[in-house]
Parts: sequence; structure tokens; C-alpha cells
Amino acid sequence: MNNSLKNNNQGDLLGTVLEAGFFNILVGGISLIIDIVLEIPPLPISKAHAVYLFVGLIIIYSGLLVWSVVLLISAKRKNEIIKKGPYAIIRHPMYAGIVLLVNPALAILFRSWSLLEASLILYFVWKYFVRKEEKKLMEVFGDDYKKYCQEVGCIFPKIC
Repeated sequence: MNNSLKNNNQGDLLGTVLEAGFFNILVGGISLIIDIVLEIPPLPISKAHAVYLFVGLIIIYSGLLVWSVVLLISAKRKNEIIKKGPYAIIRHPMYAGIVLLVNPALAILFRSWSLLEASLILYFVWKYFVRKEEKKLMEVFGDDYKKYCQEVGCIFPKIC
């Protein structure tokens, strides 16, 4: 595949991530507004504990993010699929971190039932954008990426 097609796909992938991030923020904001308007009681956790849990989850996500980005940069230079580190367990560790760590961490920090419930909706939002991204990755890597998809889970690890 020529470099112009790969560069075009990489630009498309960034657009997909930005689009998904926008929807994540939009749904989160609407959830917080719902909490305020409907005067929904907060999650039964103290503010101090909420902060500690939030910080812990964000530290875990930050480590995952740095590890994933370092591997991603290395693979991009070599034009190869990443199959080690967190990418050996899930194909999209940064997105999984947002779905499983960041969104729930924000719900805990704000002590918001609506935001916690929105985390489930946001899983499906991210899943939609992952499918869009994976179509582009299939164009770039072809059968190698298809085989990788069969072996490694998308946002959750494959069991068995």
C-alpha cells in the first residue's frame, strides 16, 4: 500500500477519535444536566472517597495510555500491527480505558447516577466508532488485521 493512502487513513482515524470524544463529552454533559434538573441524589460515597477512587482510576488509565501510545508510535514507524503489551489482550486499549476507567471515574468523582448509567451508553458509542476505525484498519493491513481481530478482543479480552 502506498504511503499517501496510509497517511490519509491515519488522518481519518484521528477524525474518528475526535468524533467519538465529542460524543463522549456531549453524553456526559447531558447526564450531569439531568442530575441537576431532576435533583437526583448523589452516589452513596463520600466526596473524599470519590476523589481517591477517581485519582486511582485515572492513574491506572494514564499508565495504560502511555504504554499504548509508546507501542503505537513504534508500530506506526514500522507500519505494522501492534500485537504486544495491552494490544495482545485487547485491540483498542486506549478506548477500553476510556469506557472502563475514565467514564466510571468521572461518574464517581461527580457522584452521579446519570453519568454512571451514561457510561453504558458510551460503551456503545465507542463501539460504533471502533467499527468505523476497524474498517479503515482492514483497508490498510488487510488479512493480517482480520486475523488479529479473530484472535484478540476489541474492548474486552476474548475469553478462551
